[in-house]
Amino acid sequence: MKRNQETHREAPEKKRKMSSDSEMSMSQDLKIKNNIMDILSMTLTLNELQAKSHKLEMLKRSSYYIKVMQLDDEENQMSTSTFIHFFDVMRFQDFMRDCKVHVKLQLKLLERLYKELVIGKEELNSILDQRGDCLAFGEDAIQKKIRELYKTTEDFETETVFRELEPKNSLIPDLESKNLPKFSIVMEVENPVVFIREQTQAFCDSVVLHWQVEEQEQQKPDEVFEIFHKLTNPTNEVESREFGSLICSGYFVTFSNLRQEHSYQFSVKRREINTLVHEDWSDTIVLTTTSPNISVKE
Repeated sequence: MKRNQETHREAPEKKRKMSSDSEMSMSQDLKIKNNIMDILSMTLTLNELQAKSHKLEMLKRSSYYIKVMQLDDEENQMSTSTFIHFFDVMRFQDFMRDCKVHVKLQLKLLERLYKELVIGKEELNSILDQRGDCLAFGEDAIQKKIRELYKTTEDFETETVFRELEPKNSLIPDLESKNLPKFSIVMEVENPVVFIREQTQAFCDSVVLHWQVEEQEQQKPDEVFEIFHKLTNPTNEVESREFGSLICSGYFVTFSNLRQEHSYQFSVKRREINTLVHEDWSDTIVLTTTSPNISVKE
């Protein structure tokens, strides 16, 4: 009889404990879902990832240059080319190779960080899409994943900035360095050069090419470009020698004396200078000259 009474008393307590545990589990599950929704709706939105993808692709197609910045006299700045004149040639070449490696590694890192964000978004969406509570995936594991994705987002934004460069060895011999102002070396990133396809025209024996710097509002008067051209699918030795390059200080050029009804490949990029560190892309377009009987609208 006494044992039965104890059993009756234990039953409600057990139910209350189960109910309490259930409420706690639901509360934890709701908290995790809210945390997932927060990062998906603010940090890992489609627009945010598309913006990062655009930034990454822009950086991969950009040109990278060093720039020497004088530190002690902002009004009377020595040019980068003037500083380079005093650099030890071998040390400068080694430094430029190190800079190129640095840029390529940084771009690879950005690619990896972006992929981690895309995969992380898919994993969090998968957790939300599963029926049942999120705790089945492990609360600690999910919270760790969310923290890692916030950190990855922060790292991506940090790595899109190319900071001051520090040579392993002094670039200027000791005797000359005493007479030169203090300086630092930074990386300059120039947006890619692209053809303006809607303004480009082909005629029977000539083509007119227009180009611009992507996302640059105004043209820089001091920029110099190099245009490469070649006849595609040559049929003889003479045609195979129809290629070359042209230096242009403007943003358009006309190629004349071309073969009628033939295709030519053109590419454009900035003219190479001794401060160029890395450039791994150039815009390319193929144009076919028309028949002399075909008129082209202006």
